[in-house]
Amino acid sequence: MSMKRKRTPLTIKQKSEILQCLDRGEKASKIAQEYNIGKATVSDFKKARPAIKKFINQNHTSNALKRKSMKPAHDEQLDQAVFLWFSQQREKGVPVSGPMLQEKATSLHERIHRTNPLQAK
Repeated sequence: MSMKRKRTPLTIKQKSEILQCLDRGEKASKIAQEYNIGKATVSDFKKARPAIKKFINQNHTSNALKRKSMKPAHDEQLDQAVFLWFSQQREKGVPVSGPMLQEKATSLHERIHRTNPLQAK
């Protein structure tokens, strides 16, 4: 009976490294063994090369490369507003807790998506 390999989620940086290995001509089987993933997964990264490269080019922060998924935010405008506020607070040296972040996100969501009371009727 064969043992099923444990799922190994890779960061965007690791996926980019795998693409670089492929560019150097390394075999998919060797890369798969090195990263403890299947050969089909290496092939999937090769097919997703444009999306991976686009994500890296659009997200220059080191935190973006630590992500394991390239899913976009549900509300990009809100996401950018919350991140801007967060960055400003951190720049001022203000510690930001999870509940503070949630409260600000809710507040910004209401301001961004404010509906006209006359339209609601």
